[in-house]
Amino acid sequence: MTQMLAGPVATQMLGDLGAEVIKVEPHGGERARGGADDPPRWLFLGRNRNKRSIVIDLKQPEGLEVMRRLVRQSDVFVHNQRPAAVKRLGLAYDDLRQLNERLVYASASGYGDRGALSDLPGQDMQLQAFSGLAGINGYEDDPRPSPPAGAAVVDSTTGVLIAFGVMAALYELEKTGRAQEVKTSLLGGALLLQENSFGPYLATGKLPAKAGNGHPGSAPPYGIWRAADGKELGVSAGVGPEVWPNFCNVIDRPQLIDDPRFATAEARVTNRVELFECVNKAMAARPRDEWVRLIRETGIWAAPVSSYDDLAASTQLEDNDLLIDNNYPSAGEFRSLNTPISLSNSKTAVRRPPPGLGEHTREVLTELGYATAEIDSMYRTNVVA
Repeated sequence: MTQMLAGPVATQMLGDLGAEVIKVEPHGGERARGGADDPPRWLFLGRNRNKRSIVIDLKQPEGLEVMRRLVRQSDVFVHNQRPAAVKRLGLAYDDLRQLNERLVYASASGYGDRGALSDLPGQDMQLQAFSGLAGINGYEDDPRPSPPAGAAVVDSTTGVLIAFGVMAALYELEKTGRAQEVKTSLLGGALLLQENSFGPYLATGKLPAKAGNGHPGSAPPYGIWRAADGKELGVSAGVGPEVWPNFCNVIDRPQLIDDPRFATAEARVTNRVELFECVNKAMAARPRDEWVRLIRETGIWAAPVSSYDDLAASTQLEDNDLLIDNNYPSAGEFRSLNTPISLSNSKTAVRRPPPGLGEHTREVLTELGYATAEIDSMYRTNVVA
C-alpha cells in the first residue's frame, strides 16, 4: 500500500529480487499515476515494475475485508501512509498482526511515528529542508535560498532502508519464527545521508560552514571545478599527506604547498574562499578531460561531471547492468534504472511491466478464494475495480 517514491522504490527492489508484489491502490490510482485517464507518468513507470495492481475501496467494509484476507495470505505488508491514516482504517501493526502472526509489517513515515510532527505529511523536499540537508548547501553570505539536492535523494534512500529492514525481519522470522514491525522515516533517511556533516556537529557542537562547490565535511580542494572549456570535474583531494603537494604540482601552483593559509587541512577549511580563488584560476588553464587525465596520473581521484546525455551514453552503466528495458502498453519501450544489486546466483529481471490500474484485481481476488459471483458483485458496488 505504497505511493509516490519511497515505498514504491522499496517494493520494486524486493520485486526485482524475486518477491511477488501486489500493489493495493485506491480508485483513480496512487498519486504518482496522475489519474486513471492520464498518460502514464515516468514517476510511476520507473518504480513499479514487477508488481500486480489491485484496486480496493478501503472506506467500504467489504473492501477492508478484502484487504484483511490479503494480509492473512501475505508475508509482508508495506505502506508509506501517515500513521494516523492507517490507524483510522484499522490497518496498523497491532491490528494486522492479529490476522497473521507471521506478518512482517513495514512502514515509512515522514517525520517518524512519534513526536509532535509524526502526523505531518512528508515528502523529499520537506525533509531535505527540515533535516538540514538543504541548509548546508550553497555559499556563505549568498542572498539566494539554499539549493536542495537535484534528485529525490531522501525518498530514494528511505526506500532502500525499507527494503533493508524487510529483509532483516524476514531473516529473523526464518531463524526464530518471530515476526516484527519495521519502521523507518524520511527524516531518518535524510540524517543517514549527513553522517559526515551532522555527525561531527553532534560530537563537537561546531556548525559546518556552507562550502559552495566544495563539501562542508571535507577539506578543499575536495569539490567541483570548472575547466577552460567550461566543462566541470570532481576532485577528491582533501586528505592524505601527499595529496595536497601532488595536487598543487599538477595544477602548476607549487607555491601553494607551504603557503601557511593552506599548508594543513584545517587551514584550508578556514581559508576555503581564498583557496577556491587560487584553484579556479589554475583550472582555467586546461580543458576538463586533460585535467581528469593529469590528476588521475598523480593518484588523486578525479572524474568528469556528466550530463545525463553523457551518463546514458556511457558503457559503464551497460557493463554493470545498471539499466533495464521495459515495455508498457501505452508508453511503449523505455529504459529505467535497474536495482543496483548484483547476486552471483541470480539476476534481477523484468518479470512484469508496470501494471495498469487494477489490471490484476480479478486475478488476485480469485487467488484469495472469492467466487466469480462475489467478485462481480464487488465490481458492481465499486468495492474493487
